[in-house]
Amino acid sequence: MLHLNGSHGEGGGQLLRTSLSLAALLGESVRITDIRAGRAKPGLRPQHLTAVQAVARISGAEVEGADLGSRELVFKPRSLRGGDYFFDVAEKTGSAGAVTLVVQALLPPLLAAREPATLTIRHPYDLTAEAEHQDPHHPAAHAIDGLPDTYWDSAYDAPVWIQVDLGESRQVDELTIHFWDEFSWQEYSYYVES
Repeated sequence: MLHLNGSHGEGGGQLLRTSLSLAALLGESVRITDIRAGRAKPGLRPQHLTAVQAVARISGAEVEGADLGSRELVFKPRSLRGGDYFFDVAEKTGSAGAVTLVVQALLPPLLAAREPATLTIRHPYDLTAEAEHQDPHHPAAHAIDGLPDTYWDSAYDAPVWIQVDLGESRQVDELTIHFWDEFSWQEYSYYVES
């Protein structure tokens, strides 16, 4: 088992994420001590714990010390598995940067998995959605919850609208709309307002 000192270099979370990613990729066990020793709040913070749990899930790893505040972690990966994965970064942290940091730890091992993988990562932004004439069983909030098995539906067949508020000005590089069946939404439009 490889032993790494988490206080090395800047003593932050990058050493942890890179170590977990490489351990899963190579199938090598690792013990990391003094995790984030160079930080004002050392040990695993919520975003680091999410990364540990995510990499453990894709690699079937046995993990010891995966607790908030833990300064030592043992990570024993088994085998990489593709598949459909959902990770809720918003559940543990409000840090927008945590999404990219979790993805950073996951991508190298997932690219080496024998089966394809699909990642869905729920982001921590404070989004709200409202709609005209919504079905009470499929509210507008389902349109933005990041879950593959929920959806928004109108209570009527007439033209309807849904509005999503990003909470603040943000750059949107891509808009993806998934339809739950081939007969719905024959026509649609979207508008962006700042």
